[in-house]
Amino acid sequence: MKKLTYVFLLALCLAGCRGPEYKYASYQQKVGSLIGTDAKFLYARWGKPTQVVPKGTDTLVVTYYRTTDSLPVNNMINKSIRDVYQEVMEMIYKEQAQAPAKYKCKTVFIVRNGIIVDYEFSGDGCY
Repeated sequence: MKKLTYVFLLALCLAGCRGPEYKYASYQQKVGSLIGTDAKFLYARWGKPTQVVPKGTDTLVVTYYRTTDSLPVNNMINKSIRDVYQEVMEMIYKEQAQAPAKYKCKTVFIVRNGIIVDYEFSGDGCY
């Protein structure tokens, strides 16, 4: 019985050690899938960038900066529960209208000759 308890505790500790790599894996996959695509596709999907800085004659550094008050609700939650959650959160946010955004995400794309060649992102609101 003690061995089983130790194995369970070890598994629990290892599961808790999943860091940012696990948390942001889907965002990394989403952003990474844009490598090799035309920058026009990025602009059509993501909208106007926050900042575009030319680097040399053929390279652009395209930055998107997003702030949100909450992270999205897990898609597995029943829709009716999600609707209730959203209503409650809207009521809370109406009361806290002046509160600063809690979650931030900065995503930078490197565009060379009109093609996305690299990216990086940072922040706790990248999802």
